[in-house]
Amino acid sequence: GNLWGPALVLCRFLASPSRPAGKYLSGKRVLELGSGTGTVGLAAAALGASVTLSDLQKVLPLTACNMKLNTVTASDTSLAHLDWLEASRWPRGCMPEYDLVLCSDVLYWSDVVPDLALVVGNLLSTRKTTLLWGWVRRHEHVAKELWRALAAQGVIVARLPLNGDFLQSEEGCRVSRHVETYVACARGGRLDPVIAEDALSGFVFDENNCVRGVHSHATPH
Repeated sequence: GNLWGPALVLCRFLASPSRPAGKYLSGKRVLELGSGTGTVGLAAAALGASVTLSDLQKVLPLTACNMKLNTVTASDTSLAHLDWLEASRWPRGCMPEYDLVLCSDVLYWSDVVPDLALVVGNLLSTRKTTLLWGWVRRHEHVAKELWRALAAQGVIVARLPLNGDFLQSEEGCRVSRHVETYVACARGGRLDPVIAEDALSGFVFDENNCVRGVHSHATPH
């Protein structure tokens, strides 16, 4: 499979010197949606997390192959078939609880936006889960539909500023200058302070340090 720019950027972010040293994700439960190659989820596993890599059934053989190749550095990983259309019909609160949900360039067209937004809203409904999102914005109407659909699910999204070094291309992986990254959680929820550290100034918090909104400068558009 191909390694796309947003996956490389998120991996660099997770492993950057500004994050704590060592396996700082130990004890965290992580879900990667639309894993594909599983690169970002495997990076989280290498940093100590217990990771579930999820995708459509037809994609999982590729994910499984990469998972097998990385068993030494990313041992605590599992696979899950997750069809967003099916999962969007599940009742709120029926999904396993995760500390962190990863999405790396999972969206190209608007037809899956409603299902994806429902799944993300369900996953974040515990108010204890942080979403880390990276993508290349290809179509403005898709972005507008996404932000509108997530807001309808009570998901608060803020831009995650990036170190310019994260956007450097490597041999075999071109990183577009249009890669964007975001952090999100449910309204009234709590963000992971380590993952969201660089984006915290974009959020509005209440007296209990729960997210209640986002400042205009950090609003996705």
